[in-house]
Amino acid sequence: MQRLTWLALASAAVLACASPYVTPTRWQSVSPAPDRARVIGRVTSSHRRVPLMARALPYDSAGTLVDSTLAEPDGGFVLSSAHGGPHGLRLLFIGHGPVMQRIHLRPGRVDTVRVGLKRDDRFLISDCVGPNGGFGQQFWKR
Repeated sequence: MQRLTWLALASAAVLACASPYVTPTRWQSVSPAPDRARVIGRVTSSHRRVPLMARALPYDSAGTLVDSTLAEPDGGFVLSSAHGGPHGLRLLFIGHGPVMQRIHLRPGRVDTVRVGLKRDDRFLISDCVGPNGGFGQQFWKR
């Protein structure tokens, strides 16, 4: 009996530690028009797999910026409706190397993407105030 109790407690502990990824409710209402596509995604760091509030920039096949969004604290993002076909998705976050990922969007569908950004000290801010007093990512140390 004691062994069965120990096994039940161990199983409960393992299940409590396992945290399956739950789809945020904001993603459940995403449905594009029949001739359009949408992208939902999640960005994490290669360092401990923590979620990142990264900037997501999708480009069409001609290299034109189609949208821009900032991931939420859980790393999740939703990109607006776009035409189907090949696209590029660039993701940026301070202290991590940028990633450009190719994606193929399908009209009338919601495509998902999960991206891990690699921690890289070359992309830390060394002085975020520019020569004219401005502030922002254009002053990142590259």
